[in-house]
Amino acid sequence: MSDEQERATSSEIERERVLAAALAEYIDLCAESECVDAAEFCRRYPGLESALHEAITALDSLDKLIGYDEHESAGTGRAPVPERLSDHRIVGQIGAGGMARVYQGVDERLGRKVAIKVLDERFAENETIRTRFMQEARALARLSHPNIVQIYSLGQAGELPHFVMEYVEGAPLNEAAGPLPIPQKVELFRKIVMTVHFLHQHHIIHRDLKPGNILVTAGLEPKLLDFGLARDVEGMAKRLTLEGEIIGTPQYFSPEQARGEGPLGERSDIFTLGTVLYEMLTGVLPFRADDLHGQANSICEEEPVLPRRLNPAIPGELQNICMQALEKNPANRYASAREMADDLERFLAGEPVLAAPTSYARRMAGKIEQHLRELEDWRRDRILSNYEFDALRRNYDRLAEREDAWILEVRRLSLPQVALYFGAWLLVVAASLVFLFRYKYLSGTAAVAVVGAPTIPTFLYGIRCWTAGRLRIAVAYLLSACLLLPITLLVAMGEYGLFGGLTQGREDLEFIFRFESLKRTTNAQLWWALCLSLPAYVWLRKFTRSSVFSLVFAVIAALLCGVTLLRLGMLEWLEKDPGRLYLRLIPVAFLFFLTAISLERLRYPADSRYFYPIAVLFTYISLSGTAAFHEPWARWLEGIAPWTRGQVEYLFVINAGIYFLLQLACERFSSQQMRAVAKAFRFVIAGHVLVPVFLLGL
Repeated sequence: MSDEQERATSSEIERERVLAAALAEYIDLCAESECVDAAEFCRRYPGLESALHEAITALDSLDKLIGYDEHESAGTGRAPVPERLSDHRIVGQIGAGGMARVYQGVDERLGRKVAIKVLDERFAENETIRTRFMQEARALARLSHPNIVQIYSLGQAGELPHFVMEYVEGAPLNEAAGPLPIPQKVELFRKIVMTVHFLHQHHIIHRDLKPGNILVTAGLEPKLLDFGLARDVEGMAKRLTLEGEIIGTPQYFSPEQARGEGPLGERSDIFTLGTVLYEMLTGVLPFRADDLHGQANSICEEEPVLPRRLNPAIPGELQNICMQALEKNPANRYASAREMADDLERFLAGEPVLAAPTSYARRMAGKIEQHLRELEDWRRDRILSNYEFDALRRNYDRLAEREDAWILEVRRLSLPQVALYFGAWLLVVAASLVFLFRYKYLSGTAAVAVVGAPTIPTFLYGIRCWTAGRLRIAVAYLLSACLLLPITLLVAMGEYGLFGGLTQGREDLEFIFRFESLKRTTNAQLWWALCLSLPAYVWLRKFTRSSVFSLVFAVIAALLCGVTLLRLGMLEWLEKDPGRLYLRLIPVAFLFFLTAISLERLRYPADSRYFYPIAVLFTYISLSGTAAFHEPWARWLEGIAPWTRGQVEYLFVINAGIYFLLQLACERFSSQQMRAVAKAFRFVIAGHVLVPVFLLGL
């Protein structure tokens, strides 16, 4: 068979499989007393609409012909079931769906109860539906887990299609979990999540998790049933997937299921687990609508009512776990069922959970904007001062910038997380020691390898944790990588002799050369190591969208400015004319102000807030140092006002005037951050006036 013929055959097989799954879903919806509009249902399957409509029409015609009614009591209008199936005696019916019935049987040879799932006789001759029905048996047969119902055997030839499985004496999840206290509910649900993790480890996506498919025994052990929609992920690469395929139970759809995206992945099951947990905790579904279209729209577009509003007894951290699983964007959910189970274990152990739902920020955004408009009106009406408005605005900004909330939430770090941050700090210290000091048996490539070996894995694992949503852990790794990067570059440059040229050809202008116990590292090596690190921080800021990496960039950029001055001869200036150094810090302060203002104008206020303080600090240092040490400045003052004799006290009073002008200039900006800068300048004015006056009086 040619490749084209194989692809055509695979496409046809996949088409028949999806058609069978869609027809089975339609039957199940009708059996659950759902009001199903056949035309609307068919439109959810682009490319299959015509064939599916024909199949549903034929099915409805057959039902009318034989007098079948979906809503009649179980067993009515159906052919009688034989007294025995696969050598098992049939005791009675224990359940029924649109496509199959489940009977209790007895294995008389082993003396045990069994459950026998039988395909409805209407579909016995439909090959595609028979195939889908037996897919469930094959999926179950591959698995061996205490919380998954066990398959015993398949039906024999000549009998109705059926399979024999473990008989579970228990109640549906919602019925069993209803009266339980919250800790027991969480432990029960954790077992379910771990069972789903087991499925995912075996490359199976369930795609139809719901309370009706989970029975709970008297010992509070869950049992997963009904794998009719389970999908082998490994096999997906060998099959074509029809665009717009939508299967499952609508109330428990994930957004990607509702949109027909796909092949579905593990995170689709995680969203459904979030729906199940929500229902366990509150007693209601998070998304409800009167029809299929409304249900899909609700899941994709609407935010559920917070569980604590329906049941205030639900702990906040448990709500966080639930809402993290119910994130619309799969990337914002737990990366795996194992991670969700780990958070549930932390909750049960009384430890802080890692869940940080982004949906909270979306909920708050509209309210915050509304409140800020009201505050702006109050400020214009002089009910609030500018500084009162700014203080309230800062608090609202902190709420909105939840991606940076980790830095304000140290109290939420668990002991293992604190140990992780401490270990990351030790790693940076160890690398710094290799950079600074000579070690007899650690030089050349060995030294580079020792420092560089942890840098790349730390960076890559930090990226992986961030992608998985483990933000606080990711930050520990990524910040460590940020600090390790320039150190690694410095060690490599030192060991391989890169950028080893002296500043102006003079050793006395090299900063680190002045410390005899340290390795000989040139100013040029320091400059290039810092400079080459900056693009990595820009990329991390773009990738994570977290402004904490702008903080790293700002600090390294400030150090880079300092090293640039070293390369220009700063050490010589300090010895001969210190004022010259401080005068050259004024352009540095201006550069940071310009960067901060530009970032704020580009609507990156979370980033600009790290550059303003550095700009203010450089302004303080430059003006104070110039007043104290720059002799030309003192001679100029003495020339225009001889009575001052160029005393430094008068120069500081002039600085007070400069700060006053800077304050007035900053207050003209509408920016909250510029007003904070104005406040910082105003803070030092009094000291620059009173202290010199006091000294002159003495």
